[in-house]
Amino acid sequence: MTAAVFTRQDVQHVSDVRLIALAKLHAWRGDSRYEYGVARMKDIVAACEEIIARGPEDLRHIIEHVPTAEAAKQELRLSVFGK
Repeated sequence: MTAAVFTRQDVQHVSDVRLIALAKLHAWRGDSRYEYGVARMKDIVAACEEIIARGPEDLRHIIEHVPTAEAAKQELRLSVFGK
């Protein structure tokens, strides 16, 4: 069995699905009524990220994890003031 190679269009569609799932995770955050939905959305996000990782290399930035704004501010403070 050979690994699938996904096109730019495939990755764009999958990225849209991932964004929808991330939005639902954000909306449902902390509400115990959505426990099952949160678990499924996390599965969807993971599956989408796997597909995106198999797509064109120039689109892999979509799934790169970036630091939070607070972490970036802290790193900048450390580099400037050394504290």
